[in-house]
Amino acid sequence: MKERLLKYLFSKNARHKKKVETAFGKNPDMLFDLEKFLDRYDLFMKNERITVEELVDAYLLMLEQMMIARLIFLRTGRYPSSSQKESYDNVYSNKKVMRNYMLGLALSQFLWEHHYKIFKFYCDELLYLRKHRVCLEIGSGHGLFTLEFLDRIRDFETLDVIDISSTSLDITRGIIKTLKLECLKKVNFIKADVNLYQPLSQYDFIMMGEVLEHVDDPLKMLKNVYRLLAAEGSFYLTTCANAPAMDHVYLFNNVDEIRMLIKEAGFLISKELVVPSECKNWKEIESQKIDISYAALLAK
Repeated sequence: MKERLLKYLFSKNARHKKKVETAFGKNPDMLFDLEKFLDRYDLFMKNERITVEELVDAYLLMLEQMMIARLIFLRTGRYPSSSQKESYDNVYSNKKVMRNYMLGLALSQFLWEHHYKIFKFYCDELLYLRKHRVCLEIGSGHGLFTLEFLDRIRDFETLDVIDISSTSLDITRGIIKTLKLECLKKVNFIKADVNLYQPLSQYDFIMMGEVLEHVDDPLKMLKNVYRLLAAEGSFYLTTCANAPAMDHVYLFNNVDEIRMLIKEAGFLISKELVVPSECKNWKEIESQKIDISYAALLAK
């Protein structure tokens, strides 16, 4: 399946071949993990009637959308979407658009070096978690972070998955039903805005991947997450700076702005990872506004 996917991808976009092969050369585990992902994801794709070619086409469509968003960003200094509501109307509430977007993002975890490193950081940190009885995921997206949690955390009692997109919840539910059916009864799917969410108790572990850049007021969201996290709980967060996409709203100009917001919300940074999307020096990264992925494990 891996060979079929890469052959089709490179035939459709020959220019992208060099970038992917360079990433594989620098990170040999990427190719192995891509194959492992596809072997497992294949059952979900069959259940959803998604072909390898459709998966690649969704990925290439996402690349095109991001290229357009970057051109707008470099010309105007702003992200294409002006508000959270606009993103919801144009992306999250549109089943076809959202489905393709999530499929493309899922594949990017194993084709983009910076996405891969962030994903691996998350997987590695899960192994060191201690208190994880009652857990929450904010914005399940393509469902792969949820799946890794279920693979690695065996003794949790409940996992609440909250998202404003019905499509994301459907994808995540489908992945769990197909690949981790034994965990399904312990997972609750909630369509809601986390800023309005009022659970019965606090959470031992909260994960929120790639959400802050999608909202109008990320500080408000972080303060709400602080309220939801138990005193000795852990919070895994990822976001990005200078990373235009069709549904990104809030612009972080650099990683220091992310750190300042985290601290203003009351969190302590236990561990972090900063990964630019291109291998350049920091002066070039800043002057060319190259996108940066950021991940951190936080505590109160």
